[in-house]
Amino acid sequence: MDYSKQPKILGFLGSEQTYCAPTLEAFLRNELKHIQSILGARMIAATTARPGKHLIFLKTCIELRIPVLLLFEKAEDSLQTFGEVGQMANMLFSMALAQYQANEDFLVDWGDALLFAGEISSDARDLGIPHQKIQLEPFDASWPVPLDAKRGARHGFANRFDLMDFLDSRYERAVIPKKP
Repeated sequence: MDYSKQPKILGFLGSEQTYCAPTLEAFLRNELKHIQSILGARMIAATTARPGKHLIFLKTCIELRIPVLLLFEKAEDSLQTFGEVGQMANMLFSMALAQYQANEDFLVDWGDALLFAGEISSDARDLGIPHQKIQLEPFDASWPVPLDAKRGARHGFANRFDLMDFLDSRYERAVIPKKP
């Protein structure tokens, strides 16, 4: 199997740490373009449906035409938690490649590379998953475990169709919450 042609999942994990939204968006845009230049059209992003930095990540991916797997942690997740940006969140949710009911463990279980806005998971380090901690002050864009396009995907599927078919059979599709 040619590993360089497998779809690769880039997971985004956040934290309670706050960032200046325009600064974070600019950082993510540059970093996603860089990762896209390495992985190409095989790149699939994944994040949880949360306000703040997760929504900024989702929006930036959609603007860059990067397909996104969107994870809803609970069936009762609601747009009320998004406050003023609920309408924009609903529009972005509908543009995701797929929506699954799953938590952040999905990202560590399936991610071929991870961006952390907060503390790096010890699991990611222990498993040798390429990862980067977003550090804006002072700016740092280093990858302790380098991103390698020729490395085999952790999921093992040769193409996006097979990957999505497997995820559909393993995870329940989430229903996009309606406006309150």
